[in-house]
Amino acid sequence: MTHLPPSPTSLPPDAEQGRLLLEHAPMLVWRADAVGRCNYFNSTWLAFTGLTLEEATVGWVECLHPDDRPRVLETGFAYAVRREPFELEFRLRRHDGAHRWMLDRGVPYFDEAGEFAGYIGSLIDVHEAHERARRALEESEQRFRSFMEHSPIAASIKDEQGRYLFLNPGAVSQHGKPMQELLGRTLEEVHPGAQTAEIHRGDLRAVREQRVLEALRCVQTAAGPREWLTVVFPIERPGGTPLLGKVALETTARRLAEDALRRSEASFRTLIEASTDCILVLRDAQVVYANPRGLRTLGVASLAQLQPRALAQLLHGGDAPALVGHVRALAEGVAPPPPAEYRFHCGAGGERTAEVQLLAIEFDGAPCVMLVARDITERAELQRRLMAADRLVSMGTLAAGMAHEINNPLSYVLGNLGYLEAQLARAQEQALLEVVREAREGAERVRQIVRDLKTLSRGDDERRGPVDVLAVLQSSINMAWNEIRHRARLVRDFSPVPRVQANESRLGQVFLNLLVNAAQAIPEGRADRHHIEVRVYPAADGRVAVEVRDSGEGIAREHLPRIFDPFFTSKPIGEGTGLGLAICHGIVSQLGGSIEVESERGQGTCMRVFLPQAPEESAPAPGPGVRAGRRGRLLFIDDEPRIGKTYQLLLRDEHDVLALTRAQEALERLRAGEHFDLVFCDLMMPEMTGMDLHAELSRWAPEKARAMVFLTGGAFTPKARAFLSQVDNCQLEKPVSPDALRRFIRDALG
Repeated sequence: MTHLPPSPTSLPPDAEQGRLLLEHAPMLVWRADAVGRCNYFNSTWLAFTGLTLEEATVGWVECLHPDDRPRVLETGFAYAVRREPFELEFRLRRHDGAHRWMLDRGVPYFDEAGEFAGYIGSLIDVHEAHERARRALEESEQRFRSFMEHSPIAASIKDEQGRYLFLNPGAVSQHGKPMQELLGRTLEEVHPGAQTAEIHRGDLRAVREQRVLEALRCVQTAAGPREWLTVVFPIERPGGTPLLGKVALETTARRLAEDALRRSEASFRTLIEASTDCILVLRDAQVVYANPRGLRTLGVASLAQLQPRALAQLLHGGDAPALVGHVRALAEGVAPPPPAEYRFHCGAGGERTAEVQLLAIEFDGAPCVMLVARDITERAELQRRLMAADRLVSMGTLAAGMAHEINNPLSYVLGNLGYLEAQLARAQEQALLEVVREAREGAERVRQIVRDLKTLSRGDDERRGPVDVLAVLQSSINMAWNEIRHRARLVRDFSPVPRVQANESRLGQVFLNLLVNAAQAIPEGRADRHHIEVRVYPAADGRVAVEVRDSGEGIAREHLPRIFDPFFTSKPIGEGTGLGLAICHGIVSQLGGSIEVESERGQGTCMRVFLPQAPEESAPAPGPGVRAGRRGRLLFIDDEPRIGKTYQLLLRDEHDVLALTRAQEALERLRAGEHFDLVFCDLMMPEMTGMDLHAELSRWAPEKARAMVFLTGGAFTPKARAFLSQVDNCQLEKPVSPDALRRFIRDALG
């Protein structure tokens, strides 16, 4: 109902102009007197309803739709009492029986005396517009209903008592009960309990106070706590008390996700904080975050102390351009580069090598780059030292091979020089004899050098047995002499000591390392002012003690506890691996000994090694089948023809000597029944080796296998060394001096 402003308009009913206008107007016009009786309908009204004027004046009410009739009469009477204009929509029956929606506007009119005379009004057909509005409303309601049906939001309407009048499926699901158990009941009745009673009272407060209330509510259910964000609001109802509207969105999953995210972020931060890797977060190639390990690596206690923060200034100058370039490229969307090694400056002016991985991340809401740096300084140094050690192993293998190759020609050089010396002595050729003796001394010196190389080249030979400490120590001195002679005087103090139970090669490695360390602790060029003292003496506990004392710089007190740690070195970078003393300590410990150090800064250092004595050995029994006091029949087998010829030349006056270059030929002769008192055989030969010949003889003539004497220029393969450690046969190392060879044969033949 729309209230129209009052109008003083009065229309004389007898005015011809007015009558014609009303009669032919396109709208339906009516008039009623002061008591409400309709006394006029224009022709348009009569044509629409199909009634005559007489029928209309008494029966117009019957043209109203039955559902609208009470409302129209009641409203018309109310406005007539107040004499106010009105506007009213209702359905009016057309002449064909169809009801059409009409908009009726009425205004009061007055007579010449100013007295209320009645109402005059007009009707406009608004059926199409009303139908469009109805259809639009229905479509809107349908969309709203569809939205409510499928919305995840729980929506409900309650009356002023809190009883449910409407619930969408979301609200029904929220309660977990069928619709029929919810309608007409309050929340407290549906779910009894103190918590629901409190929620119910809060909902009613929104109606009572006529305001919107928002709340985050957590409800305990059988499946666990569920959380809802609820909005409660009053719904105005014309002519009635307000209803209560309520919408609720479940936030349980979101809360759980947020909780999980917080836990994940906390765990990730804990992981980052506890990581042993240096982790930096960079924005525009500037450090905005560093984990504790990163701060320690950079030598600061907090990020505030890190100055400068530019990544380029934290890196070694040669590495900065490449890494900064990768960081900027990654920030611009380029794929991250593969991990690579870079050098970082750290506290106290040091430098560390790290393997760096870059990742694009979001940090504090902004795109950043995470730099994960794994400190591989020790690993890189270990790789460098392992490569150096591998080169040493290769050099050892090469030295062993060289020793073998040198010993073969050296054997017949020494043998021929010995023969020539003997012949010149008989001829009393003194001048030539001196020349030959000098040549023989030079060859003997070469033999000793080769022997020393062989001692150090047996890297994988772990055999232990009685070892002459003085001989091994002298060999190590010979090897280290070039380091010693330019730095210090060497003082020897060797007391007689028993043999020790050790491995000759490993023990030589220990002594050589100690001697080189002592020499390198003394500056070059002042040999007359410095000394290195080497002592060998029986220790009080029965072990053999070896001391290497120098007058060098000494070791700082704080470094003494660490000198046997792997990779610890006080030498400048590139001059020490930090493995020497650690290896010495390991070797001596494995041999059942111990190693001690005494040192004071500026007073020199003393390294003291204690080794266990070797058990007593019984003298070896002579070989079977050897008869004393007769000329022997000897067989020499060596793939180097000159060696066999040399032995024939040396021994032909004393023994019958046969020299062969092939072990297969020797085997055939032995199988044919030839007898030899001693069989001297080279260990390493092409085709059949000395080991192969020994194996064949052991199968069908063990006594002949036991008569073999192995001549070797160096057992430089693991197989050869293992073989020599397993057999009881005598072994002679090339080159064998003529005198030593004669003594051996004489002792063997008696």
